[in-house]
Amino acid sequence: MKLAVTKTVILLSLYLFISQYSFAQVHAGQKGLILNRELISNEEAHENFNENDTELRSILVESHSYDLDSDGKLDQLELFKFHGYENEPGDYHRIKVTLSNGAQLDEHILGIRKSSSSSKPNEIRSDLITLIKHQNSIFAIVYGYPFASEPPELTIFDFSTGSPRRIFSQNLKVQELLKNDQVLLTGFKDYRGVRSSESPKLYGLTINENKLSLQLIIQNDQK
Repeated sequence: MKLAVTKTVILLSLYLFISQYSFAQVHAGQKGLILNRELISNEEAHENFNENDTELRSILVESHSYDLDSDGKLDQLELFKFHGYENEPGDYHRIKVTLSNGAQLDEHILGIRKSSSSSKPNEIRSDLITLIKHQNSIFAIVYGYPFASEPPELTIFDFSTGSPRRIFSQNLKVQELLKNDQVLLTGFKDYRGVRSSESPKLYGLTINENKLSLQLIIQNDQK
């Protein structure tokens, strides 16, 4: 009986070791940021653009060539608006990214507006979209149109896997870009503390252990 128990313990320990080793190997070999689905909302507002939709005629607003996925080759970033949407909010309604390896993202995003000014440099000459470099990766940041009392939607695209993808889409009023090596940006999830005397609740979008997360930053007057 004692021998059987010992054998069971050994087998269980071996199983746990193999499981942990396999998990570590998977993540060690993973390229790019680990996607955090909790940070992606408003899926219905980010439908893929249909090139065969004859009712929507795209008008090119801006086009940029830049090495988005850091492979030493230029990629293409294009912004479009739709004919007949001149009275709709936003300065462009479609974003299309084509990497040199053929990977592509093409989304219809109604309500994108000009980005707010930032003290940090933009990797491209544009006031419609911001490219920033953080931890040796490039991120594209677009600012949504503010509706009612909600902060504008902030959308962030990442290219670190060799395929363009949306990694963040939530209502967030940006306060500062590239705060430090871990914090990609800071911002407010609502206008309290921005438009009133209430203590602000400032959040930081951080990258830690290759994963993106939105965390509350404690203010000095809250300590």
